[in-house]
Amino acid sequence: MGLGPNFIFQQDNGPKHRSPVVTKYPVEHLWTILDRRIRQLISPPKNEHELKELLIEEWNQIGSDITEKLIDSVENRLQECLNQGGFSTRY
Repeated sequence: MGLGPNFIFQQDNGPKHRSPVVTKYPVEHLWTILDRRIRQLISPPKNEHELKELLIEEWNQIGSDITEKLIDSVENRLQECLNQGGFSTRY
């Protein structure tokens, strides 16, 4: 399953571009994993096209072991959000 030819990735970490609901779920952690993988490459992307190709390649290499671990942690993450009353959590 690919992202498709019309996919546009936009992320600048601006809080106004992030839904508060999304930041409490593992998708943020998937983006962190993806970001780390791209930054660790020996040859960083030189342009938007290369970045898109690398993002797709790295995204497709994130294994089910990682996604299953994140899914399994959702209950604890949500409980931590409740415990902190909406303030920062250790996650």
